[in-house]
Amino acid sequence: MKLNLRVFSLILILVFAMGAMATAADISGNEIMKKADENMNYGSYKGKGKMIIHTTSGDERVLKMEMWGQGTEESIMKYYEPQRVNGVTFLFLHKNIWSYFPRTGRVRHLGEHVKNQKMMGSSFSYDDFNGKIFDDYQSKLIKEEEFNNEKCYFVKGVAKNAQAAYDSFEAWVAEDGFRPLKVNYFKDNQQVKVMNTESFQRINGELRPRKIVMKDLEDNNTTSFEYLEMKTGIKFRPDFFNERNLKRISQS
Repeated sequence: MKLNLRVFSLILILVFAMGAMATAADISGNEIMKKADENMNYGSYKGKGKMIIHTTSGDERVLKMEMWGQGTEESIMKYYEPQRVNGVTFLFLHKNIWSYFPRTGRVRHLGEHVKNQKMMGSSFSYDDFNGKIFDDYQSKLIKEEEFNNEKCYFVKGVAKNAQAAYDSFEAWVAEDGFRPLKVNYFKDNQQVKVMNTESFQRINGELRPRKIVMKDLEDNNTTSFEYLEMKTGIKFRPDFFNERNLKRISQS
């Protein structure tokens, strides 16, 4: 009888162990990061946001912007505060970026070398706002672990091509809703940035990022980006997300 109980106990342990292994193997790193990208999909929306830049000298700069978006690869961002940046407008469209600056009156397509530069002097690069962030990486699920009291997937990714903003990353993605909680970014085998999602908001029944903080470890400055307002279900004209529309939006 005792032998049978031991055998039964061993079988139960093996079943649970195999179940846990199957759970981890049921999803790949690429699938996790694809879902993490989708977690930043607000649908069809318009809203307002605020960017606070903390410099190494201790100064603080506050920028405010209006935003329009459709999915993860079509968005427009127009700055309206402070006055000196009023009307500066960016279009992010399928991995392409256009800018419009009122003082020059010109629409400019940003080259690949510009995409990784600081956006408006912040810790974010232009490419950090450009569509599916993790699409340029081959990702691998390393393990499942707790982070910030949440069950998470720990994933590492390596750039597929030279156009990727970073060489590699490591991310903690919450199993609940595939929410990216923290991402470390690397270049030349050195960590250059760390991104933390500090709060979430419920949009159409799903938790989406509300406040994101990016720290630039090379320049030792930090920038927070926060959504102030968000309205979804917006219907846009077919030509709304178009570089020819930037000047009109800047002046509206």
